[in-house]
Amino acid sequence: MGLNVEIKLKDISKAESFDTEDLPFYFLSSKDLQEDADWYNNDPDGIKEKERIYQFKGRHVTPELILSVFPMLKHFGTASFDIGFSRTSNEDMAKSVEFIAKNIDDIEYVRNIDDLIERSGVKPSFDIKSIRYKDPEPEYLPESEQVKFLDHDGVTTVKGMNGTPTVLVFANIGDSPRYLQQKIFANQHNDILKTKDGKPVVGIPTIPLGDASVEVMGNVIQWLSDTYFEESIPSILIKSYGTLAIDMLGAENIRFNNREEQAECLAWLNKLGYSSIEYRERMEYGEIIKNAVVECENASMDVG
Repeated sequence: MGLNVEIKLKDISKAESFDTEDLPFYFLSSKDLQEDADWYNNDPDGIKEKERIYQFKGRHVTPELILSVFPMLKHFGTASFDIGFSRTSNEDMAKSVEFIAKNIDDIEYVRNIDDLIERSGVKPSFDIKSIRYKDPEPEYLPESEQVKFLDHDGVTTVKGMNGTPTVLVFANIGDSPRYLQQKIFANQHNDILKTKDGKPVVGIPTIPLGDASVEVMGNVIQWLSDTYFEESIPSILIKSYGTLAIDMLGAENIRFNNREEQAECLAWLNKLGYSSIEYRERMEYGEIIKNAVVECENASMDVG
């Protein structure tokens, strides 16, 4: 793991006033978001990238839209850089210490300031204690509201990043999947929610009726593609959304990584009922799955 140094300004409106061109960091400002939006809308490379991001595709990109897709960018007036594993040179760390000393009156805190000082080799000319980040005292949620682990099997289990068994559950999370977090602390970061046997848990949205279904399914596909789950996207979608996924993907877009995924999806079909109509549907979808070409890598796809 890296070691992240974070510098937080007291006044975020000053983020654009600091010259950090020769430093390993910069302060994010609202101006940066506008420049990013202009790049997506007007630059040839930006337009190509916009078409790759499902939520941007065919839309005029605004700073508000960027923040809705990448909420981690909301930290205006904050700069961060990684000093772990020699990712930042000693020279750049020394420059960073000098920057802090010069602008200490404008800085609210520096996370991991002690590690930065030690690795830079620079003797500080300021009081480290005055800007050292302090974790707030933990404030626990009421016991009745705490969620420490998932106490059921979820919708299905799939191969997540690096093949890690990952449990999917339907959750009220908007229209895009995300890793769920524990609910223990009211004022601090909560760890990723896991099952009792240690599997991480991802919340997935339900698919609404009507035209909105295409957008939500597209968001799910985009998230799975960007997160690099080891299991194929069609396999995950079929095990999560059933025949609806087959209908929306189209038979020609269903590709599995191996016969195991294919068998698991066929087994899912066997959970359907046995009325004459449902039986015919089960046979039809079974043929689609049986005819799917086995491939050795995941492939994202458009829904439409």
